[in-house]
Amino acid sequence: MRAAATPEDRLGALETFARQSLGLAPRGWAPAEVEAARRRLDVRLSPPVTRWMTRLADTFGFAHGQNHARSPRAWTLGERGLVFLDECQDNWRLEFELEGADPAVHATGEQAGLVARSFSAFAVQHAIFEAVMTADRGAANGPAAEGARDWLRANFGPPLGEPLLAAGPGPLDVHVSPSGLALFQSGSQAPWIFLARVPSELARRAPVLEWVLEPEDLQR
Repeated sequence: MRAAATPEDRLGALETFARQSLGLAPRGWAPAEVEAARRRLDVRLSPPVTRWMTRLADTFGFAHGQNHARSPRAWTLGERGLVFLDECQDNWRLEFELEGADPAVHATGEQAGLVARSFSAFAVQHAIFEAVMTADRGAANGPAAEGARDWLRANFGPPLGEPLLAAGPGPLDVHVSPSGLALFQSGSQAPWIFLARVPSELARRAPVLEWVLEPEDLQR
């Protein structure tokens, strides 16, 4: 996914990653259902949005899970565009703009503002977020200690793609490597590390102040 430069490349890489690395079968909403919703709302959907909706949007643990993707029948128009995803506790909602080849994504509600400058960049970040949050046995996690970002780079490489901005689920860096999946989430509270599909001996070395879910729990 690091070499994916265009929206189509990013979404194609996501589909491959879901199948080959996570063992998931990507699925989306039926094209007829998406088209009916588009006509009902009288809007234009860009190619990246259409591809995500028809190939990925109904993939639990990748496109939704911790947060909830709306089916096309539940789509509504919001403040900045089309509302397509709800936070699990209904603190915020995400909507994409209706103009542009790869439209921006915004949050409304709590932590309102710009989430990602392009839908395809959002799709990459959000997929890894959901893969971590819905991982079998959960994700080892806890508040990050000093040096957390350097440790993540040393063990997982640089963040993947364009990090999510401060609104909605952000700020959020995602890391994907042979070592596993990792998130670094910062915001109004303490910065936080989440690890999934990571060997417990590596996870135990993470700079975490206090584990909320212990790395050993991932092995049970």
